[in-house]
Amino acid sequence: MYDFILQIIFMLSIGIVIYLMALGLPRVGNEKEPKIIKTLADLTKSIPLDRIDAALNKVLEKALRRFRLIILRVDNWVNSFLGKVRKSNTTDEDDQSTLFRK
Repeated sequence: MYDFILQIIFMLSIGIVIYLMALGLPRVGNEKEPKIIKTLADLTKSIPLDRIDAALNKVLEKALRRFRLIILRVDNWVNSFLGKVRKSNTTDEDDQSTLFRK
């Protein structure tokens, strides 16, 4: 019971601190911004993000297509290798036709 009361008091104190900070927040916004922050904001606005995004999408698409091509080539090589192994291991058609020998 005492823990519950202490938790309520703690939460109320945190709420009061947040409320007081929220009251003081508009006063901070009325100050002048330093010139460095303005130039950084102008610099970030001048960056063409849409062009960069389009270029990155193109590069990523090409890389994924090449990676897919490599995977398909490896898959074909594995299938041909398995075919060669299967041909070298088969001696009789009857052994391959059934799972269990009679």
